[in-house]
Amino acid sequence: MQPVTNERYYLVIYFVIFMIFGSQFILNLFVGVIMDNFNKIKEKEELGSLFVTPEQRCWIDAHRFGLTKKL
Repeated sequence: MQPVTNERYYLVIYFVIFMIFGSQFILNLFVGVIMDNFNKIKEKEELGSLFVTPEQRCWIDAHRFGLTKKL
C-alpha cells in the first residue's frame, strides 16, 4: 500500500506550529544567556573590579566628584 497524499493535514499544521514555537524558544534562551552575561559583566564593572586598576578607579571617582560640584 502506498501512502495517500495530503491525508493527515493536521500533522503538517502541528509540525509548522512546533517549528515556529521551538525556534522562538531557542532564540529566547540564546538572548537570555547573552543578557545574563552582559549584566554580570556590567555589575563587575560598576564595582570596579573589571579592567580598571585601583589608581584608575581613584582617578575616575575624583573626576566624577569634580563634575558634580557647581562653581
